Amino acid sequence: MTTVAVSKDFLAAYSRLPVPLQKKTREFMDRFQENPKAAAIHYEPIKDMRDQRVRTVRIDLAYRAIALPPDQGDVFMLVWGDHHDEAMAWAKHKVFEVNPATGAFQVYDIIEAGSVTPSPSQPPKPVEAYGPFETFADADLLRVGLPRLAGQVAEPGDLAVRDVTVLGEAERVVQVGARRHQGGV
Repeated sequence: MTTVAVSKDFLAAYSRLPVPLQKKTREFMDRFQENPKAAAIHYEPIKDMRDQRVRTVRIDLAYRAIALPPDQGDVFMLVWGDHHDEAMAWAKHKVFEVNPATGAFQVYDIIEAGSVTPSPSQPPKPVEAYGPFETFADADLLRVGLPRLAGQVAEPGDLAVRDVTVLGEAERVVQVGARRHQGGV
């Protein structure tokens, strides 16, 4: 049988639903667990999503849940539930991952930042000009829970925070402190 995990965001969305819709959601979850790809569930990919793994599933005619398929195995994750359009808008710029170092389920927003190209004529920076995170290796930042952005801000594998000026931008782009989830199931 399929395992259905729920994120903290899904539980928060569920708690705001009217009681009759909460009942429908519980019934939906039972059906989803029995067969997540049953025709009545309308398990479908969503176009124009930042995270291409995102799927929508039908709770009823007006409400949808946002689901993530398993990378391997049979554990599906429900990450949000809302009216159809609001659910799609919520998921549009989100990226979902399990931090490989901490095991934490992380949800964060990616908003396109303009490309940054350093000027080749810039002189080397003096040591005191380096920001607090700029000298840390990506692996060290990942180990403490900073999400990998997979090339969204810099080169593939680079992490978002490198110096104080980028930190403010990273908080806006990634919402590091506000969207990190520990243990999400």
